[in-house]
Amino acid sequence: MGPFGSDIKRENFVEAGVPVIRGGNIPDGFRDDSFVFLTAEKADQLSSANAFPGDIVLTHRGTLGQVGLIPVSARYPRYVVSQSQ
Repeated sequence: MGPFGSDIKRENFVEAGVPVIRGGNIPDGFRDDSFVFLTAEKADQLSSANAFPGDIVLTHRGTLGQVGLIPVSARYPRYVVSQSQ
């Protein structure tokens, strides 16, 4: 499950780094684009919310039923799932 909202704030976002998977990234499968990013250090702090190629990500609140498989050939070696994933 993703971190509580208070664990990821807008001020944590950086230009490049570890992408955050949000609902818009799994509208009907997995979209490997349109991310916000966290530093590797922040992603390490949120290690229980890290996802990797081959993992299945789904929403547990908000728009239920969104499911995506992070492909083995994903653009990034790891991701952080948002609060609703």
